[in-house]
Amino acid sequence: MSKLTDAMCIDDFMHRQLQERTDILECAWQNGHDEVEEQPDEAELTKVEEKPEHEPEDLGEKRDIYGNVTKRAPNEFEHLSRFTKFSVYFSWIVLLVFAYIRETLRRWGLENDKASKELDKQLDFVPLFSDFESVYSRNCYVRVRDVFERPIGSVPGATVNLVDRTSDDYNWTFKYVQQTHQISLTVEDHHICRYPGTQTEVINVGSYNYLGFAQASGPCADASIARIDEEGLATCTTVHEREKNFAELYH
Repeated sequence: MSKLTDAMCIDDFMHRQLQERTDILECAWQNGHDEVEEQPDEAELTKVEEKPEHEPEDLGEKRDIYGNVTKRAPNEFEHLSRFTKFSVYFSWIVLLVFAYIRETLRRWGLENDKASKELDKQLDFVPLFSDFESVYSRNCYVRVRDVFERPIGSVPGATVNLVDRTSDDYNWTFKYVQQTHQISLTVEDHHICRYPGTQTEVINVGSYNYLGFAQASGPCADASIARIDEEGLATCTTVHEREKNFAELYH
């Protein structure tokens, strides 16, 4: 086979692999080919003409540049209109313009700046973040900060307890209502534990606990404890000298 044929085969194979494993790359590939329309050759026109009229065309099928018919991803992003794209771009432009305006007001002292400041002796160090990242985090991210960085008060299992918090300065700082709970461990021993506010039990959709290893009790926890007792946590010596578990060690 010639080098051109080998390259075409490799490109076709890589395209099919990427198309099977990610919908985003498949969507980007399709959008790129929609913009550059190529004239079909005579062989493709012949195939289209020979197709029976009564046979319905599958909307999920499409033809690549080599003439192969591929299936469209089921959750491929639909085509956006120019008005929708303009609305999104315009919203982000307005957001960033107001962000830089507020940065200017803070620099002139017309607005209270609640962001962290570097010490004078640290100004000569290389900055850890770019100017744009700092502007975005101070003016855009802080507005929706209450959605992220949520502290929890339980193990991240099927459900999780979110610690309730409020903010009086537009998510720059948070405060918790201190509550005192008295827990009796024994009849004679009483401990006072302080929790940072109330908690709300919600369904856990923020962590990948699909194997159940985050549970404090259950089959995964019991199996892990049994395996630790059998195998140990680390190998600090050879099996010939100290065996491999506690049972064999004391035998």
